[in-house]
Amino acid sequence: DNKEAKESRGRAEGRDRIRLTVETIALGLGFIIAVANIGYLYVAVQSTKISATAATAAQQGAKASAEQASATKSSIDSSVANFRLEQRAWVGISGLTLTVAKEREPLRAEGDVANTGKTPAFNVRVEKAGIQTNYGPLDIDGFISSGKLKKPTQPSGISIILPNGSAKIPFHTDQDLTDTWAKQISDHTLWVYLFGDIRYRDAFGTEHLTRFCGIYDPPTKRF
Repeated sequence: DNKEAKESRGRAEGRDRIRLTVETIALGLGFIIAVANIGYLYVAVQSTKISATAATAAQQGAKASAEQASATKSSIDSSVANFRLEQRAWVGISGLTLTVAKEREPLRAEGDVANTGKTPAFNVRVEKAGIQTNYGPLDIDGFISSGKLKKPTQPSGISIILPNGSAKIPFHTDQDLTDTWAKQISDHTLWVYLFGDIRYRDAFGTEHLTRFCGIYDPPTKRF
């Protein structure tokens, strides 16, 4: 009996040792797996942070590139605008003179439409232009809108004016001057106005408007 009891205890102790060994191995494996999971989690978190940092850097880089592209475009646009400004046609009027101010003749004047720019002016035309007398100040816009400016007193179009070129345009009244009007113009009681719009297109396709208005000065015989 003692022998059998001893053998039974030995077998039990053997099983316990085996079970303990298995449990120890399982516990070790579990610890290793847990450590591996923690390491994986750490790597995943770090990878996420790195990805987020890379995405932020990419966004900032894209924003910087867009800003640089916008700045470059603005610089190019500014350079083009300055080039066009320097090279475009500039059309105005000069040399306005009263050529005839005699009784029983229409009041006549003329001026030079000139291009002082570096490229030709195209489709040049003079609009809403005329010569008009008035006792004192005259509201030009009001006069034109009233319909009293009945017809143009000069050619409606000059076509093309080359750089440093000019074209002379005439003006005249519809009525002949009376002796009284001629004298009043001479002593500046009756004022003489010369006015109009010059429209033209530059070499870059942009339309422009130059408005002019002059008052006749009897001593100098100019406007």
